Amino acid sequence: MGEFERKYGSFRAGISGALSYALTAIIVPILLAIALNYIIENYNILTEFSSYAKDFGSIIVIGGVLTCMAFFNNYYPKGSYSRTVAGLLLSGSLFLFLWQISSLIHIMFDLTSIFADVDYSFFVFLIGLFCGMKAIYVLGELLFYRRRWKKEKNLIDSSAHTDCDL
Repeated sequence: MGEFERKYGSFRAGISGALSYALTAIIVPILLAIALNYIIENYNILTEFSSYAKDFGSIIVIGGVLTCMAFFNNYYPKGSYSRTVAGLLLSGSLFLFLWQISSLIHIMFDLTSIFADVDYSFFVFLIGLFCGMKAIYVLGELLFYRRRWKKEKNLIDSSAHTDCDL
């Protein structure tokens, strides 16, 4: 299996990363959806959003995928191909998650006789830019930590190379 073997990973680091993504990708969005549902039912605003506010399934599924990818991204050490693959999958999943949330936020507010239509296409662009930068970071991490990781795992002869950290 090469670099995807369990002996290269750290279970503690993987759980730590998974818990942080579970908090930000599952628990916080569900709490926000519950708050929105309460506002919709008690104040009769955001009526067009009512069907989306009750949809906890998509939040749990996409947040679960993010949590799983975060576990593997943090499980493997920096500089390994296994961490790079997990990191790229994580940035793609993060884009899908944020895009799903931004499409749900595209709302028409109905406040008595005032209508406000909000266009979130610029925010979708920023989300794509953020996730692209995350992917570039993952690839840069592979580039800069690869030699150090190979040296720590005794996969290269350290006497043939300089002691450069890169």
